[in-house]
Amino acid sequence: MSLRYPAAALILFAAQLSAQPGDWMRVQGIAPGADVRVDVAGGHGQEVHGNLQSVTADSLVVNANGSGPQTFARQDITRVSIRKADHRTRNALIGLGVGAAAGLVIGASSRCDNCLFSNGTNTGRIVVGAITGVGALVGIVTGAVIPTAGWRAVYKR
Repeated sequence: MSLRYPAAALILFAAQLSAQPGDWMRVQGIAPGADVRVDVAGGHGQEVHGNLQSVTADSLVVNANGSGPQTFARQDITRVSIRKADHRTRNALIGLGVGAAAGLVIGASSRCDNCLFSNGTNTGRIVVGAITGVGALVGIVTGAVIPTAGWRAVYKR
């Protein structure tokens, strides 16, 4: 057995540990104006939501919604989270593809040679097209309705 595979696994493990949300450098990499949520240690544990103004090696300034800029010392911060982007359009397009494919498979598997409304025409193709369209519509609606935005922790003490 070669030593390169355990070495590669060890390197990946070390890289994973270094990417954990305990690195203040990740907070310093957040662009000013980003929507952030800061959890502050203290008697009651405070959570502040607002736009990031600035980050230094030992503090963070947030323009809190409604109360203006607030400065927090790094040692008082227990967590910093950023808002993830909402991907409803992307999800709707994925839903379109999945729904259309599912509708096509279902429609193609349901042979309609002896349908009630066949009247000697090629109703099977119409049924496959209709079921494909309905599947695509259901996929679009499902993809657009399911929310994907939320918060992602970038620093955790």
